[in-house]
Amino acid sequence: MKADKRHTALMMTSALFAVILGGLLFLSCREYTGREKENFVRVKLSEYDIELLYEKPFGPGLTVFEVTNEGDKEHSFVIEGPDVMQRLEENLKPGETRTISVELEPSGYNIYCPVDNHKNMGMASVIRMSPAERMTNPDYTSPRPRRGTAGRREQMPYDRRSELPDSVKDNLPKHAQEIYKEAYNSAWDEYKDPDDRRGDASREEVAHKVAWAAVKNKYEKKNGKWAKKKD
Repeated sequence: MKADKRHTALMMTSALFAVILGGLLFLSCREYTGREKENFVRVKLSEYDIELLYEKPFGPGLTVFEVTNEGDKEHSFVIEGPDVMQRLEENLKPGETRTISVELEPSGYNIYCPVDNHKNMGMASVIRMSPAERMTNPDYTSPRPRRGTAGRREQMPYDRRSELPDSVKDNLPKHAQEIYKEAYNSAWDEYKDPDDRRGDASREEVAHKVAWAAVKNKYEKKNGKWAKKKD
Protein backbone atom coordinates (compact mmCIF):
# COMPACT_ATOMS: atom_id res chain seq x y z
CA MET A 1 0.00 0.00 0.00
CA LYS A 2 2.76 2.36 0.99
CA ALA A 3 4.63 1.48 -2.18
CA ASP A 4 1.57 2.43 -4.24
CA LYS A 5 1.31 5.77 -2.48
CA ARG A 6 4.98 6.47 -3.06
CA HIS A 7 4.57 5.54 -6.71
CA THR A 8 1.54 7.81 -7.05
CA ALA A 9 3.36 10.72 -5.37
CA LEU A 10 6.35 10.20 -7.66
CA MET A 11 4.11 10.21 -10.73
CA MET A 12 2.40 13.42 -9.61
CA THR A 13 5.75 15.08 -8.92
CA SER A 14 7.04 14.06 -12.35
CA ALA A 15 3.89 15.37 -14.03
CA LEU A 16 4.14 18.69 -12.17
CA PHE A 17 7.81 19.02 -13.15
CA ALA A 18 6.91 18.34 -16.78
CA VAL A 19 4.23 21.04 -16.70
CA ILE A 20 6.63 23.58 -15.16
CA LEU A 21 9.39 22.69 -17.64
CA GLY A 22 6.96 22.97 -20.55
CA GLY A 23 5.83 26.39 -19.34
CA LEU A 24 9.40 27.62 -19.06
CA LEU A 25 10.19 26.38 -22.55
CA PHE A 26 7.07 28.08 -23.88
CA LEU A 27 7.99 31.39 -22.25
CA SER A 28 11.56 31.07 -23.50
CA CYS A 29 10.40 30.53 -27.08
CA ARG A 30 7.89 33.32 -26.74
CA GLU A 31 10.60 35.65 -25.47
CA TYR A 32 12.86 34.83 -28.39
CA THR A 33 10.22 35.16 -31.10
CA GLY A 34 8.08 37.82 -29.45
CA ARG A 35 7.78 41.56 -29.81
CA GLU A 36 11.41 42.44 -29.17
CA LYS A 37 12.35 40.37 -32.26
CA GLU A 38 9.67 41.99 -34.41
CA ASN A 39 12.24 44.23 -36.08
CA PHE A 40 15.90 43.29 -36.36
CA VAL A 41 18.39 45.52 -38.16
CA ARG A 42 22.14 45.10 -38.53
CA VAL A 43 24.23 48.26 -38.55
CA LYS A 44 27.72 48.35 -40.05
CA LEU A 45 30.05 51.18 -38.99
CA SER A 46 33.22 52.06 -40.87
CA GLU A 47 35.26 55.08 -41.93
CA TYR A 48 33.10 57.08 -42.46
CA ASP A 49 29.83 55.40 -43.26
CA ILE A 50 26.76 53.87 -41.64
CA GLU A 51 25.01 51.03 -43.45
CA LEU A 52 21.73 49.40 -42.44
CA LEU A 53 21.08 45.77 -43.37
CA TYR A 54 17.77 43.97 -42.84
CA GLU A 55 16.53 40.64 -44.19
CA LYS A 56 12.82 41.45 -44.00
CA PRO A 57 10.76 44.66 -44.16
CA PHE A 58 10.34 46.52 -40.90
CA GLY A 59 8.15 49.32 -39.67
CA PRO A 60 7.11 51.04 -36.44
CA GLY A 61 7.55 48.92 -33.32
CA LEU A 62 10.26 47.66 -31.00
CA THR A 63 13.44 47.36 -33.07
CA VAL A 64 16.75 45.74 -32.16
CA PHE A 65 19.79 47.31 -33.81
CA GLU A 66 22.85 45.04 -33.86
CA VAL A 67 25.77 47.42 -34.32
CA THR A 68 29.16 46.19 -35.54
CA ASN A 69 32.31 48.26 -35.93
CA GLU A 70 33.95 47.09 -39.15
CA GLY A 71 36.31 50.06 -39.28
CA ASP A 72 39.80 50.65 -37.98
CA LYS A 73 38.84 53.32 -35.41
CA GLU A 74 36.51 53.47 -32.42
CA HIS A 75 32.90 54.26 -33.28
CA SER A 76 29.52 54.36 -31.55
CA PHE A 77 25.85 54.59 -32.45
CA VAL A 78 23.09 57.06 -31.58
CA ILE A 79 19.45 57.05 -32.63
CA GLU A 80 17.59 60.28 -32.00
CA GLY A 81 13.93 61.09 -32.58
CA PRO A 82 10.74 62.27 -30.87
CA ASP A 83 11.28 61.80 -27.13
CA VAL A 84 14.09 59.33 -27.89
CA MET A 85 17.83 59.73 -27.54
CA GLN A 86 19.68 56.44 -27.12
CA ARG A 87 23.35 55.66 -27.42
CA LEU A 88 25.45 52.56 -26.97
CA GLU A 89 26.78 52.46 -23.41
CA GLU A 90 30.38 52.20 -24.61
CA ASN A 91 32.22 52.98 -27.82
CA LEU A 92 32.88 50.04 -30.10
CA LYS A 93 36.45 49.05 -30.74
CA PRO A 94 37.26 47.58 -34.17
CA GLY A 95 35.50 44.24 -34.54
CA GLU A 96 33.16 44.67 -31.56
CA THR A 97 29.37 44.23 -31.71
CA ARG A 98 26.64 45.44 -29.36
CA THR A 99 22.87 45.82 -29.53
CA ILE A 100 20.47 48.63 -28.71
CA SER A 101 16.64 48.40 -28.62
CA VAL A 102 14.35 51.28 -29.55
CA GLU A 103 10.57 51.62 -29.84
CA LEU A 104 10.15 53.21 -33.26
CA GLU A 105 7.15 55.45 -33.84
CA PRO A 106 5.75 56.70 -37.18
CA SER A 107 8.22 59.57 -37.47
CA GLY A 108 11.76 60.48 -38.49
CA TYR A 109 14.92 59.37 -36.70
CA ASN A 110 18.50 60.56 -37.03
CA ILE A 111 21.21 57.94 -36.65
CA TYR A 112 24.88 58.84 -36.39
CA CYS A 113 28.26 58.17 -34.82
CA PRO A 114 28.86 60.61 -31.92
CA VAL A 115 32.61 60.00 -31.69
CA ASP A 116 34.75 63.05 -32.43
CA ASN A 117 33.65 64.65 -35.72
CA HIS A 118 32.56 61.41 -37.36
CA LYS A 119 28.97 62.60 -37.79
CA ASN A 120 30.02 65.56 -39.94
CA MET A 121 32.44 63.36 -41.84
CA GLY A 122 29.58 61.26 -43.18
CA MET A 123 28.57 58.83 -40.43
CA ALA A 124 24.96 59.99 -40.34
CA SER A 125 21.68 59.00 -41.92
CA VAL A 126 17.91 59.28 -41.49
CA ILE A 127 15.14 56.73 -40.98
CA ARG A 128 11.63 57.83 -41.89
CA MET A 129 8.47 55.86 -41.18
CA SER A 130 4.72 56.29 -41.52
CA PRO A 131 2.03 54.10 -39.91
CA ALA A 132 1.29 52.21 -43.13
CA GLU A 133 4.86 52.04 -44.38
CA ARG A 134 7.42 49.30 -43.91
CA MET A 135 10.97 49.72 -45.09
CA THR A 136 11.43 47.38 -48.06
CA ASN A 137 13.65 49.37 -50.40
CA PRO A 138 17.34 49.13 -49.40
CA ASP A 139 17.87 52.63 -50.81
CA TYR A 140 15.52 53.93 -48.14
CA THR A 141 18.38 54.04 -45.68
CA SER A 142 21.15 52.24 -47.51
CA PRO A 143 23.71 53.45 -49.95
CA ARG A 144 23.22 55.24 -53.18
CA PRO A 145 26.81 54.60 -54.28
CA ARG A 146 28.98 57.53 -55.21
CA ARG A 147 32.55 58.57 -54.59
CA GLY A 148 33.51 58.47 -50.93
CA THR A 149 30.04 57.66 -49.56
CA ALA A 150 29.54 53.93 -49.96
CA GLY A 151 26.93 52.75 -47.48
CA ARG A 152 25.40 56.20 -46.86
CA ARG A 153 21.88 57.26 -47.72
CA GLU A 154 21.36 60.75 -49.13
CA GLN A 155 18.36 62.88 -48.26
CA MET A 156 16.58 63.96 -51.42
CA PRO A 157 15.03 67.45 -51.86
CA TYR A 158 11.95 68.22 -49.79
CA ASP A 159 8.58 68.68 -51.52
CA ARG A 160 6.66 69.73 -48.40
CA ARG A 161 7.38 71.22 -44.99
CA SER A 162 6.05 68.05 -43.40
CA GLU A 163 9.05 66.17 -44.80
CA LEU A 164 11.61 68.38 -43.06
CA PRO A 165 13.69 66.92 -40.18
CA ASP A 166 12.06 67.05 -36.76
CA SER A 167 14.85 69.32 -35.52
CA VAL A 168 13.62 71.88 -38.08
CA LYS A 169 9.86 71.39 -37.75
CA ASP A 170 9.92 71.38 -33.95
CA ASN A 171 11.95 74.58 -33.64
CA LEU A 172 11.43 76.91 -36.59
CA PRO A 173 8.33 78.98 -37.40
CA LYS A 174 6.50 78.05 -40.60
CA HIS A 175 8.04 80.88 -42.63
CA ALA A 176 11.52 79.90 -41.48
CA GLN A 177 10.76 76.29 -42.42
CA GLU A 178 9.91 77.46 -45.94
CA ILE A 179 13.23 79.32 -46.12
CA TYR A 180 15.01 76.17 -44.97
CA LYS A 181 13.24 73.98 -47.52
CA GLU A 182 13.89 76.27 -50.48
CA ALA A 183 17.53 76.84 -49.51
CA TYR A 184 18.13 73.12 -49.03
CA ASN A 185 16.61 72.21 -52.40
CA SER A 186 18.58 74.94 -54.17
CA ALA A 187 21.87 73.83 -52.56
CA TRP A 188 21.09 70.20 -53.37
CA ASP A 189 21.09 71.11 -57.06
CA GLU A 190 23.99 73.55 -56.86
CA TYR A 191 26.39 71.17 -55.08
CA LYS A 192 25.63 68.03 -57.05
CA ASP A 193 29.23 67.77 -58.22
CA PRO A 194 31.60 66.65 -55.39
CA ASP A 195 34.27 68.97 -56.81
CA ASP A 196 32.08 71.93 -55.85
CA ARG A 197 32.08 70.93 -52.17
CA ARG A 198 34.79 71.40 -49.58
CA GLY A 199 36.70 68.43 -48.25
CA ASP A 200 34.74 65.19 -47.90
CA ALA A 201 31.42 66.86 -47.11
CA SER A 202 28.44 65.03 -48.61
CA ARG A 203 25.82 66.65 -50.78
CA GLU A 204 23.32 66.35 -47.93
CA GLU A 205 25.64 67.92 -45.34
CA VAL A 206 26.35 70.92 -47.55
CA ALA A 207 22.65 71.39 -48.32
CA HIS A 208 21.76 71.37 -44.62
CA LYS A 209 24.51 73.88 -43.82
CA VAL A 210 23.32 76.22 -46.58
CA ALA A 211 19.73 75.86 -45.36
CA TRP A 212 20.61 76.80 -41.78
CA ALA A 213 22.70 79.74 -43.00
CA ALA A 214 19.70 81.00 -44.98
CA VAL A 215 17.48 80.75 -41.91
CA LYS A 216 20.00 82.57 -39.71
CA ASN A 217 20.14 85.35 -42.26
CA LYS A 218 16.49 86.15 -41.53
CA TYR A 219 15.96 84.72 -38.06
CA GLU A 220 17.76 84.73 -34.73
CA LYS A 221 17.35 82.72 -31.56
CA LYS A 222 16.12 84.59 -28.49
CA ASN A 223 15.30 82.99 -25.17
CA GLY A 224 15.43 79.57 -26.77
CA LYS A 225 13.03 80.44 -29.63
CA TRP A 226 13.62 81.48 -33.24
CA ALA A 227 12.28 84.93 -34.09
CA LYS A 228 12.43 87.03 -37.23
CA LYS A 229 15.15 89.69 -37.22
CA LYS A 230 14.12 93.32 -37.22
CA ASP A 231 14.86 95.15 -40.43
